[in-house]
Amino acid sequence: MRWASLAALTFACVTISFAAQTTPDTLPKDRVAKTEISKGNQGKQASPIQPTQTIQQAATQDTIGNQTGEDAKTQRRLVLFTGLLAAVGFLQVVALIWQGCLFLKTLGAMKHQAHEMKRQRIVMQGQFGAMENQLAEMGNQTNVLWKSVAATQESADAALSNAKAAIASERPWLLIEKDNIQEPHLNPIDTQPSGESHHSYCEFYVRNYGRTPARVLSEKAELQISNNPSKPNDPDVFNVDWSRKNIFMLPQGERIVAKAPVPPLGYVKSEELREIRSKQKFIWLCGYVRYSDTFDRNGIAEYETKFCYLWDSDVENPRPHWRLAGPPEYSTAT
Repeated sequence: MRWASLAALTFACVTISFAAQTTPDTLPKDRVAKTEISKGNQGKQASPIQPTQTIQQAATQDTIGNQTGEDAKTQRRLVLFTGLLAAVGFLQVVALIWQGCLFLKTLGAMKHQAHEMKRQRIVMQGQFGAMENQLAEMGNQTNVLWKSVAATQESADAALSNAKAAIASERPWLLIEKDNIQEPHLNPIDTQPSGESHHSYCEFYVRNYGRTPARVLSEKAELQISNNPSKPNDPDVFNVDWSRKNIFMLPQGERIVAKAPVPPLGYVKSEELREIRSKQKFIWLCGYVRYSDTFDRNGIAEYETKFCYLWDSDVENPRPHWRLAGPPEYSTAT
């Protein structure tokens, strides 16, 4: 629109400038006629009586002719300028109409866009409401799932507890028969006849008090001589020695006899025996039994029995006997 208006104004200015520079090549007809009449009169009245009057009339007629030509020229310019203004006005009206059409078209597009945005807003509100409903439903489902998980966990814990209780009630239990531990056989090496060498040891029994067989994996027992009445000299006896691996089955209710030698070679001396009798030294029976059950399941459950007994006598029972002694961790059953 702006370019069309600018072009119209430029065209009008150029036309006005061209018209202003244009001058008619001929004189007006009335002036020509008056000139010819003046010449005729001059020819007829060439008398020298009226020369001054004739000259004045000719000058007056020239002045009137010039004024008339200028007025005609001005009128033509006004007519041309008025026409150009009318053309410019027409072009401006056309431009305004065109702008109005474009404005109406733009207004229609804006109304359509506003209607579309309103429709999209309504759709988005519906989607948002649906998402809120889905979120609430997911929350409800999550709560139900958590409750289900909690119930499942409780059921699993209860089942595991029942399984453990069943296994515990049916598992094997290998323990030492305390009342059947034999007196220690102490044979001083320096008092034995030549050519004979009797070891010093102690025999005891291990019984399966459980309801199912036991698979014995490893066992070890020693008869230690110590200067301390509170604990044995060498606690390493309770560490599992897999070099002493000896797998065998011990049915429920059955027992086996075990022997605990004096380390390292199985001998004592007469001096040590006198110190034991005078309670300057003490005899300890200690060791372990590592075993497992026979249930068919993933992984093997291993159990262990540790034992620690002291050969001792007291006022109430002056005869020497075996009694549990030492640190609590030396006498356990798992």
